[in-house]
Amino acid sequence: MSSGVFNDYIAGALGGCAGLIAGHPFDTIKVQLQTQNHEGLVSCFKKISSSNLSSGFFRGLAFPLWSYGFLNAVFFGVYGNTLRWLTEGKDVEKNKRYFDIYMAGAIAGAAQVIPACPLEVIKVTLQSQIKTASTTKGEYYKGPWHCLKASGMRGCYRGFSGQCLRDIPSFGTYIVVYEWMHDWISEQSWADSRGIVAGLFGGGISGIISWGCIIPLDCIKSRLQSDTTNKYNGVIDCAIKSYKSDGLRCFFRGSAAVSLRAFPVNAITFFVYRETLNELNKLDSRSEVICGQIVSDS
Repeated sequence: MSSGVFNDYIAGALGGCAGLIAGHPFDTIKVQLQTQNHEGLVSCFKKISSSNLSSGFFRGLAFPLWSYGFLNAVFFGVYGNTLRWLTEGKDVEKNKRYFDIYMAGAIAGAAQVIPACPLEVIKVTLQSQIKTASTTKGEYYKGPWHCLKASGMRGCYRGFSGQCLRDIPSFGTYIVVYEWMHDWISEQSWADSRGIVAGLFGGGISGIISWGCIIPLDCIKSRLQSDTTNKYNGVIDCAIKSYKSDGLRCFFRGSAAVSLRAFPVNAITFFVYRETLNELNKLDSRSEVICGQIVSDS
């Protein structure tokens, strides 16, 4: 495996960590709105604010922070290498095939689901258990390891089918919208030559669109993964019970928090990913030139 193949994994890890830190407070609000009976966004924000940062907005961050880099490394690494495989022998620059980009994104989304599900279960469960939320039911976990130990292997894959339904198509949409937006903005007269504006806006808009398409599925996934009392028996059962108890509105709870979170998180993620990838590729090119010169001189 060449160093160029590794570059996608390294850049993806750094981009993912940067985006996670920026968006975790919004993600906590989203999960609280989806799993607890808050009156609205402002009420939820006030209740979480009453706790300190580590047990409030940043509750559940430690575990995904060191693991999220790995997940993004898997996604971007699989995406980059799958896209190279799908477009091998094709003139991609002259005729960009967005279907290939979508398929590469969907395949990469499927690849990251297996390691992502346990991490999501732990993160979502902890985020749903803010002590100031009076409606929290079930055991209160002190931290990720307590949650992991109590859940066991089977419990760590709560909501796996819901996460597959959410992630596989959404990651395809996510990456194809980003590539299209990046290309379109790059062609505009007001875009900068380095592609910084295209990268930031392409990432931000792709995040909003891809998340906007899956809000109902994300709500079901959050409820399944935070269900420590075995209230739900699968995706369909969760959807039916949620509708009966809370109506259609429950499937769109957290939409405002998602929109607020999606733009900065994905703008930062893609910006760090693309800039890191460019720098790593430049280093590879310089190394190849130096090695070539050494060989020719010898």
